[in-house]
Amino acid sequence: MVQGSRDGRKSEIEKFRLYKRTRDPKLRDELVTANIDLARRLAQRYTITGEPFDDLFQEACIGLIKAVERYDPDRDIQFNTYATHVINGHLRHYLRDFGKLIKEPAWLQEKRYKVNKAIEELQHKLHRHPTAEEIAKHTGLKQELVEYILGTSELFKVESLDEIVMVEEGEEVLDSQLERMELEGVWSDIQQLEERISIEQALSYLNRLQRRVIELFFYKELTKTEIARMLGKSVNDITYLLKRGLQNLREILTSRGKVGVKRAMEGVDEVTRFLNERQFLLRLEEDLRRAQRYEFPITVAYIISTKLQQYHRRWRSRHFNTVLSKLAELIRSNLREVDYVARMGVNTFAVALPHTDLKGASKAMERLRRKVETTFDGATPEKPEIDFQYGLAETHAGRLEATELLIKAENEAKEAVQTKGASRKAT
Repeated sequence: MVQGSRDGRKSEIEKFRLYKRTRDPKLRDELVTANIDLARRLAQRYTITGEPFDDLFQEACIGLIKAVERYDPDRDIQFNTYATHVINGHLRHYLRDFGKLIKEPAWLQEKRYKVNKAIEELQHKLHRHPTAEEIAKHTGLKQELVEYILGTSELFKVESLDEIVMVEEGEEVLDSQLERMELEGVWSDIQQLEERISIEQALSYLNRLQRRVIELFFYKELTKTEIARMLGKSVNDITYLLKRGLQNLREILTSRGKVGVKRAMEGVDEVTRFLNERQFLLRLEEDLRRAQRYEFPITVAYIISTKLQQYHRRWRSRHFNTVLSKLAELIRSNLREVDYVARMGVNTFAVALPHTDLKGASKAMERLRRKVETTFDGATPEKPEIDFQYGLAETHAGRLEATELLIKAENEAKEAVQTKGASRKAT
């Protein structure tokens, strides 16, 4: 059974890859049909809201089609997991929009307020729920009207999917409709539970901006333009944050599950022992707050090594990691104690230099580059030729955010790499 399940999953992934290339409508319909039970199961959970199942199932199918259209089979996330999030999101949007169509007349709202207030006062006085006659006497309303209001109280009530319920003892209980739906679906989704936990844990280890952008883009289904407007960023910044966040998420989730999350919790890269991006940004944010208080400059350097990228493609991981570890030791020994480094990717690093302006940071990076190039000169396999380009971004008195500094420095580094590549072609 397990082998058959794996084979079926591989076959489905291949179909998704083919659909991603061809966008064949027949193949899309086949994938939708194969997963229709998931849409039916999720729609069934939402029937506790009072909506007809047929309407919910129709909306769930629309969500399923969206999931099939957007799914990337190379993201190391099972389609069931991804589609569950998309369908749930679509159903919640549908229920919220439908709720807005239920309107109660203004005059009835006013009378209902009086009745509810009377019930509250009488319950306190009588220590029981009052009758319609008692409520009518207390409010001065006709008994027939009170009975009508009591009889239609559920008709005009649209429960919030995230409503918190209070139990008799005054204890606050998270007993929302959504949580009830989740509890009812636990058994059917038990096989996906570990993956969901891993994704949620991994998201929590991304930095604040990356996590926010991913949530808005994938869960809230906003466009990059809408997210940029909401966060006060440029679309290019949002694109960067999405790509960087997904890259970090992939690294955490593909590092053999719990091991990847554990490494993220430690906050350091296993090979270089440099900080990971999240810890680097958290520390940089603290320094920026201090810089704002005491008015000193901070410069961030972003380093890109094209040689390292080439070696990573050609070498076995053990040899590559040995060289990388030695390079990390050299970088660490040629920086001040107050400086700190992060490994950003296979061939990229970020360095924070507190109390350093652009001029000072440029001198420090030039010294480091000369040291790296003279030490890793290709004389031995353990010390192959390594060069790097860098970009710098300075803020005085903490006027820029950590992520903005990092983006600015990275863009400068990429320009330096392109300039060097263009000059080599010219010669």
